[in-house]
Amino acid sequence: MALNLEEIKKYLYPEEFNSYLSLMKIFENNKYSKSNITLFYPGCGADVVNPLLFLDILLDWKNTRAITLIYADTSSIAPMFIGETVDKITGVKNVVKFISEDEAHISFTINNCRITLVYILADVLQKLPQILDKGFDIYFERAFEIFRADEAMFIRYVLEHVNKNGLLISDCGFCRQDMLKKYGFVDFGPKKLPSELGLYNTLKIYKKEKD
Repeated sequence: MALNLEEIKKYLYPEEFNSYLSLMKIFENNKYSKSNITLFYPGCGADVVNPLLFLDILLDWKNTRAITLIYADTSSIAPMFIGETVDKITGVKNVVKFISEDEAHISFTINNCRITLVYILADVLQKLPQILDKGFDIYFERAFEIFRADEAMFIRYVLEHVNKNGLLISDCGFCRQDMLKKYGFVDFGPKKLPSELGLYNTLKIYKKEKD
């Protein structure tokens, strides 16, 4: 994905931007490859940028044809604002479509890959959106641990619903190692990663090797 680095710098601290560049080098020859990808980002707030950065770092774009980004939060963030941010960092015009008062879709195309960002106004710790029932390929969280730390059912739900060979990306390590092992997760890439892109300074990326 050809992101506008000058625009990205406006959304990141200098140490975060340097961490992003370091991760690009680390994963240069270790990519996640799938033609159709679904990413789930709970507690996203107004953050549009970080999941796109990790997709830029991790994906084999030659083999990716469609991506669905499911962003969920309890705050009502104007979808038009999200669309404007996507426009700035990608340089690609997008279309915002309001599905209901609680859901909006933002669509754009990069590298012949159709990307649809689904923004849902919902408390996922109380009720998971039906769109997630069939599972997802990438779970992404940032600064969400404080909200879901005691939510054992939500943690199990995520571990169960990440599809086989899917990724779990967390800035806090997500959960205990024994639980990760139980559900078939292993480190994706080096165990020690630059941590500044996460607020808890414990960036981890896992891959689910079995159902």
